[in-house]
Amino acid sequence: MEVSDFSEHKVNDFLEHYASQFYNPAKAHDYYEKHKDLKGRSTAVLTDKGKETWAYTKNSISEKKKADLEAAQKKQEAIIKSSQEKATATLASIAAKLKTFRKTLSEQTTSKIAAVPPISSGLTGEDRVKAMAKRKQQIESIRNESTNTTTAQENSANSERESTRTALKSVLTGIRSSYKSTRGKLTTDYEATYQKEYTSILKENTKAKKGKSGKSGSSEKKTSHPLSYYMTKK
Repeated sequence: MEVSDFSEHKVNDFLEHYASQFYNPAKAHDYYEKHKDLKGRSTAVLTDKGKETWAYTKNSISEKKKADLEAAQKKQEAIIKSSQEKATATLASIAAKLKTFRKTLSEQTTSKIAAVPPISSGLTGEDRVKAMAKRKQQIESIRNESTNTTTAQENSANSERESTRTALKSVLTGIRSSYKSTRGKLTTDYEATYQKEYTSILKENTKAKKGKSGKSGSSEKKTSHPLSYYMTKK
């Protein structure tokens, strides 16, 4: 088997072994050629095919991670928008009810005042003064009752508004906290996915270690002779 045949055989053997939802061998080479400046986990120990596979796989994981994060963010934004719209509708309802209440109460107050008997034209002197004072007191009583009722209703409406705002704030805090947890979990899970895929690729695509060259492991040991041997030898 020639070297080229052997290399092709090894590559095909690897591709059969490495199967992942993030890897598409038809697109991996093109992607690698466009993105050779790899960052993150070391690729120095990978074969060229390993680098190509990891580059494409890493990008596929990153795209899936980005899509999941964007989906989580959109979900958060949708819940926030829905919660804000409900709160806005509740506040509008409170305002509308208060407005209707004021109008109704004003009409009732006007009717009550109109129903207070007028001063008899036949009354004179002290009797007329007493009648006028009594009528004035009755009208003031009606108006005071109306004012007190309005104040109580406004206080109730303000309490409802405050409760609505507090509830909304609590909901938004919970939503943001949940999103933060979801984002953290996605980041952790995808980090594990990166490592799992990288380890699988590394397992089948590690460069062979180069042996030490320039030294022979079977060199003959020189024979040692006494000094007289060299002095007498010609």
